[in-house]
Amino acid sequence: MKNFTDYQDFEMKPGAGYAAALGATEAFKKQWQEKLKTNGSSLSVTEKQRLHSMQLWLAVLHEVADTIGPKACFDIGKSVAKNIELPYDADTIQKALTHIDLAYHESHSFQGNPMFDTERGLWQEGIGHFEYEASHERGATLICDTPYPCDLEHGLISGIAERFEPKARVQLDLAEPSRKSGAEATVYHISW
Repeated sequence: MKNFTDYQDFEMKPGAGYAAALGATEAFKKQWQEKLKTNGSSLSVTEKQRLHSMQLWLAVLHEVADTIGPKACFDIGKSVAKNIELPYDADTIQKALTHIDLAYHESHSFQGNPMFDTERGLWQEGIGHFEYEASHERGATLICDTPYPCDLEHGLISGIAERFEPKARVQLDLAEPSRKSGAEATVYHISW
């Protein structure tokens, strides 16, 4: 089991995405509660007022991927996508996909400071990115180098794409190595 100590000073903001992830599967909820107990914490599934350890969050998600399977992480990602707040101007699939990285950074902080400061437009590095590349009129590519499980990212990207284009498809680029095989990034192709 990975310990994710590189992320001990990072936090996840609570809110809709967090609550959706906790509600995605009973198995995830149970593992989250057990992991908190092991670390001397307790947390109600409905708690939304404090920052949560990214290190602990990652450990539980990767444990879910390893023990329950990739579909559980995919489902958690889709559940988060249903509730994630995108910027107000994300009114097309292209804009939504370009804003995933912004929403991702807004939902994380480092030592209490937001990873994206909306007032000043400043980014902090350290948690990776969802890098958008337009590929053609009805397609795009996202290159992801986050510490989250690939299947969670896949579910998140699928869920956001389907909010704007119900028939959108997201596929892992099998010609490229992914983080599952030790690569630094995973490449997803989106078509609609």
